[in-house]
Amino acid sequence: MGGGQRYLAAVAEAIARSHDVEIVHHCAGFNARATGEAIDVDLTRIAFRYVPTAERTASAVSSTPWSRLHHEAQWCAEISRPYDVFINCGNTVPFFCHAPQGILITFFPETSRDQFHGRTTKAWRRRSLPHKLMARVFHDIEWRRRFAGYQQCITCSDYPRRWLRRLWSVRADVLYPPLRPGLSPKEKEPLILSIARFDGSRHKRQDVLVDCFKRLCEGGVDGWRLGLVGSVAKNAEAQRYVDALRRDAENYPIDIETDLSTTDLRSRLERAAIFWHAMGYGIDRDTDPGRMEHFGMVATEAMATGCVPMLFDGGGLPESVDHDQNGFLWREPSELVECTLRFVRQPELRQRLAAAAVNRAGAFSQQVFETRLQALLPRMLKQSSGSPAHRALCAATG
Repeated sequence: MGGGQRYLAAVAEAIARSHDVEIVHHCAGFNARATGEAIDVDLTRIAFRYVPTAERTASAVSSTPWSRLHHEAQWCAEISRPYDVFINCGNTVPFFCHAPQGILITFFPETSRDQFHGRTTKAWRRRSLPHKLMARVFHDIEWRRRFAGYQQCITCSDYPRRWLRRLWSVRADVLYPPLRPGLSPKEKEPLILSIARFDGSRHKRQDVLVDCFKRLCEGGVDGWRLGLVGSVAKNAEAQRYVDALRRDAENYPIDIETDLSTTDLRSRLERAAIFWHAMGYGIDRDTDPGRMEHFGMVATEAMATGCVPMLFDGGGLPESVDHDQNGFLWREPSELVECTLRFVRQPELRQRLAAAAVNRAGAFSQQVFETRLQALLPRMLKQSSGSPAHRALCAATG
């Protein structure tokens, strides 16, 4: 389970204290209890409704665009119409909302408007001008209808908010993700920690962190360890990446731990003195913005334990850290090495930054999250208060 799923669950759990909430999902064999335990969110007040993705695929088969649009809208109506408030959570272009009120939660727009409508392909460029003009009329109608049912859009940081405006022409409000409960400062060990998924695309850049730590060791830093922790994507390329990292880390105090339990993850956070994060390094921010970190909730969770963050200066990561005040931001690996050396060699700096990191993490507490959520959704939720069951819906559609 990733940060997006926990974000949705946190929204649903907060609303469920005063409203009936049902989550529509596409995961056969979904276990609500196990999921709640894994993400530290109480899901006992929430109902769940399984809808196979095959139903949507079948409904979209059509020989004409107008017929396809009709079938798609009909399928969406069956999903969203039973609810007073429909909350659509995902990164794809939203489907049609038929509830009286709709809220769109998007962490990053995966495709632009032109990409969604196929206007960046060779086939589109080969079309005649009249054909393109007719298609654009249809595209404009479809686009407006898809977004017309959503009165509000919410996202997880200012970084995707800017890209939503640029790619979808959508104005969004920012609601930062909340911390997991129970995180507090603990006595620290000489441990540098990184928590990130091991993926075959290697965009989390654990390889860069291994190289940086080896440079520290070769530069005379002694007694410190690097811990790389995360789940492994279910494909052969991801496993080959983990194997390559293990080979590269041989003969150095580097621990690579995969698929740890929630309890073990919390233990590592509480013990670590430094938190490293490299996602976004080497990515072209203009041509591939979606591969940057959208916010980086795990960094704020590390800060809550007194673990000082040293984060790549890109995407949404800089929104949680003030450089040299409660952590460090870096753009080149040499800067990460330099910041870490300063931290290791100056005990007074370590104490100051750790205390400041804990204080900064308070801005992302559960209480702050719920207060902000209530401020964003008062009209919609008040109108559905006291109504029959299932008056609010959170749907993970992307």
